[in-house]
Amino acid sequence: TDNVSKKLFNYNNVVKGDTEPLECKCHMFTDFVNQDCGHVVTGDVNFVKHDALRSLLEKGPSYKEPKTIDFDKNCNSVIDNVKEILKPWSRKEKIDSACLNGWFNEFSDIVKKNTEALKMKYPKQLKRKSVFSNDKACEELAFIRKYFVLCPVDKATKNVAIICKHYYLSDIIQECQSNEGIDDVSREHEVRDINRDIFKFIEDVGIKVDSNIDILPHMFSSPKFHKPILKFRYVISYANCSIKPLAVKISLALKAVYSEICRYTNMLFKVTGVNRNWVILNNKPILEALDKINDNSLARNIQTFDFSTLYTNLAHKDIKDALKFTVKLAFRNNRKKFIAVYDKGSAWVNSFRDGTVAFDEVKLIKCVEFLLDNCYFKVGEILYRQHIGVPIGINPGPYIANLTLWYFENSFLDSTYKSRYYIVKKLNNTFRLIDDITTLNSDGYLEEYFKLIYPDSLTLNKENEVDSAANVLDLDISINREGKFSCRVYDKRDKFGFKVVKFQPLMSNQASSVLYGTYCSQVVRYSRICNNVVAFSDRVLKFTDDLIELGFRRDRLSKIYLSVVKRHGLKNKFGIGCGNILMP
Repeated sequence: TDNVSKKLFNYNNVVKGDTEPLECKCHMFTDFVNQDCGHVVTGDVNFVKHDALRSLLEKGPSYKEPKTIDFDKNCNSVIDNVKEILKPWSRKEKIDSACLNGWFNEFSDIVKKNTEALKMKYPKQLKRKSVFSNDKACEELAFIRKYFVLCPVDKATKNVAIICKHYYLSDIIQECQSNEGIDDVSREHEVRDINRDIFKFIEDVGIKVDSNIDILPHMFSSPKFHKPILKFRYVISYANCSIKPLAVKISLALKAVYSEICRYTNMLFKVTGVNRNWVILNNKPILEALDKINDNSLARNIQTFDFSTLYTNLAHKDIKDALKFTVKLAFRNNRKKFIAVYDKGSAWVNSFRDGTVAFDEVKLIKCVEFLLDNCYFKVGEILYRQHIGVPIGINPGPYIANLTLWYFENSFLDSTYKSRYYIVKKLNNTFRLIDDITTLNSDGYLEEYFKLIYPDSLTLNKENEVDSAANVLDLDISINREGKFSCRVYDKRDKFGFKVVKFQPLMSNQASSVLYGTYCSQVVRYSRICNNVVAFSDRVLKFTDDLIELGFRRDRLSKIYLSVVKRHGLKNKFGIGCGNILMP
């Protein structure tokens, strides 16, 4: 069953140029007008008057409406699907398909018998009706979609934002026109000419082209409700566009380059004692560093920084120069001639089969440069080209950003560690997740030297007000009286001014085992983040209460929790009492 997002969201159609009027209706909904912009920008579903439609939005766009089960139809579907695989199965096993007839008949009888048992067990099913079959609900939804945009919320994609359509489009166009790195090229280029050049380049590098997909990317935005002043995240959607096949292959190749850089920097760390790789993909390296520092009770300070202009101000020349160096270093260090790229992975090889897409260092650099030179996208009928920065939303975007910044960081550390070794050692516990930097016990050296590390086009803003506490990714870190880092769970969604959808209700049309599995995985995550029993128990209790409100059974949650405590040895970390957290 599909979730309800396709029937709710209309932001893609709006930015692609739908024909609906751009008349502002915000005067009809004054209670939901955002004071920062004077238009409706809200995540409060009380905007919707129809009870059933409002209830649906409260469950979020990932919700799957429950349906009435047709046992006979499902039974026949299972039998027919298995019947279809008998011939290919027999060919694979090199036997006559008739040999499987006896097994198939017995299988069919078992399915039919179990189906009859289910019909006996559930003789009176509730007749499920979709909200979208309600005329009044559809009428209000049509009105909302006509004058407003429904889109995901930044940092809370399971929630729906409702935004004045007139303001939404005007804001995106204003962003494009005011951004020095984006040019309106509608008069200079035709879409068909751009696609022709893209198709030709992709074919020349040996990648299959689907000429039926001849559209360019488009820009959309999502509101940042966790910010004190209304802001938007602008994203270029590369889904189902002409340059997508090239972007996917480049992303897999750069992932292999990144892995090689990690191997190279690990080797250097063993020799020099200097951490030359600040790049992280999750919170695990930070948690490991916190534990190591806490072993000696030596927590002194923590600082966090954010690149406010990474994706919009980083010059393409800087990116190209950085990636040339990085790609060449990876190939030289690995000593293999090619990176072979497959559907979902890549490998370093000296030879490859016909039909396999493979990059040597020259070809990979050429493809990355082509991608950067052809950052075209549309908003309605207006054609834009981004000539500065890394496009947000493109597949290799995170790898391009990470490898580019790594080049600058490595260059600084390489030129500094011999003359000022004590400084680079202070930076050993520095971590960067794309544009967010965290440094532990660096005593202010990163803040002092960052202008020597990164190009002038990048602006680095300090995020935490005091150096004894900071919010990092999903971590809330502070220094306690014992001189140790105390860590608990941090969730930006807690700051939203409306009720946030975080998890699916039990009545969603999904397997209950999957939904209860979410509880298990989250408790494990909390146990890894929190380093004291109070922080852990507070989060688990809140999470458990939230799920009970969504229809989950307390007794089943308790069993799952006790299983996690036993399997992951949580009593060793938090004490024997942690097993009694959910006791009534």
